[in-house]
Amino acid sequence: MSWGRYEYRGKRIRCLFWIAVGLFAIHASSYLLMPVATEFAESRNSNTPLFAIGCIFWSSIVLGYLLIALANTERKNFIRKRLNGDLSMQCHIGAVTFFSNLPATIVDAALFASVVAFAIIYCAGFINRYITYVALAIVSFSLNTHGLFNGRIYKITKYKRLRRGENHE
Repeated sequence: MSWGRYEYRGKRIRCLFWIAVGLFAIHASSYLLMPVATEFAESRNSNTPLFAIGCIFWSSIVLGYLLIALANTERKNFIRKRLNGDLSMQCHIGAVTFFSNLPATIVDAALFASVVAFAIIYCAGFINRYITYVALAIVSFSLNTHGLFNGRIYKITKYKRLRRGENHE
């Protein structure tokens, strides 16, 4: 296979990865729309806004994980054909790894901070306020992306081809 085809696979993996991150952001933002949709549905006696938010909520999370599964399949094929065939890439899975790179550090810090904030909100009794939905949105996004940015798919999106050549020192 020519290098161009491998470069195409790398771009495809990158594209699938970032679209999935976007879908997880849409999923998290659906939490922010839930109180608005509930209020609108109660004032109009219509369940249409609730149905629309529910569709956005479920379709974005399902499509996001389908794209991640597809990106992982592409990653495995890329490694088998181009690299040494070590599918584990000498690293742990993303769900059990923390702070492995800059985006992962940001997402992991947001995850820990939002879980603590959600616990404080719960203990303080502010459950039925909008701040709860904000905390849920941050927890959801950071939890979904924690495994992605610490994982193997993100690591392969950062793969750079090194040219072989003579050492001219």
